[in-house]
Formats: sequence, C-alpha cells, structure tokens
Amino acid sequence: MSEVTKNDIATGVGAKLYYWDATLSEYVPITEVDSLSWDGTSRNVVEVGGLNPTDLHVRKLQGLLNAGALTAAIRYKFDQYLTLKTQEETRGNFYYLVELPDGAGLEWEGFISELPINFSDGEVMQGDVSFQIDGKMDFISSIEGAGPV
Repeated sequence: MSEVTKNDIATGVGAKLYYWDATLSEYVPITEVDSLSWDGTSRNVVEVGGLNPTDLHVRKLQGLLNAGALTAAIRYKFDQYLTLKTQEETRGNFYYLVELPDGAGLEWEGFISELPINFSDGEVMQGDVSFQIDGKMDFISSIEGAGPV
C-alpha cells in the first residue's frame, strides 16, 4: 500500500460558490463562505418480497439516485442575504456552481430550502444555507464558460 502524502490530499481553500444571474448572463459569487459541504448522492432501494420466497430473503431493486443537498456556512452581507431570500421565496429552480481550487467545478440546478440567520453578541450575522439539488450535480473540468444551456 502506498503512503498518502500532504500533496495527495485536496483542500477546500480557494473554493468559491456562485449563483447564476439571468439578467447578467453570468455566475455571481456568493461571498463570505466559510465552508461547503455536499452530502453526496444516495440511491433509493426498493425492497421486494413475495408471499412464498424460496430462500426467505428480501430482494432489492435499485431505485433512483438522489443528488442530495449542499450546505454553505455563510457570513451575510445584507444585500447578499436579500438576494438569497428572494431566491428562496421564488418558486422554481436556480443554477449554482462551486468552483474548486483547481479550477474544476460542480454545477447544479436547485433551490434554497433553508436560509437561517444566527445573531449573537459581538458576532456577524451568519447561517448554514441549504441548497437542494434537483436532478444531477455535474462535475465540470473547468468553470470557464460554465452556465445554463
């Protein structure tokens, strides 16, 4: 087994989060993001059984894939909060993009399902925003020219 070195481990430093602004026809950065967490894909499992299984075991069928959600810990700037609040209150999907430190990206269509604000003495307004992924999250080799088709 080969040894894992520091250069083999990817860090998130330099990752950026964007939303698509249809009026500008470009991705606009969501600033002050402290961390990003994607819970990854999962597959629904359908259990099938008959009344008289010969081996007394349940059969399982592969169901649909679920791309899950992405959570971003954000320190809010007020105008940015209002933009995200408008997106949350608007029915329908928006386009989002995470730029990875190496220039590749994760692009998806979805909506904001949670937009909390935490207030505390001496702290900035912040919250963990949840973006639901509707459909498939696409891995792209470069964000150059990325955007809805």
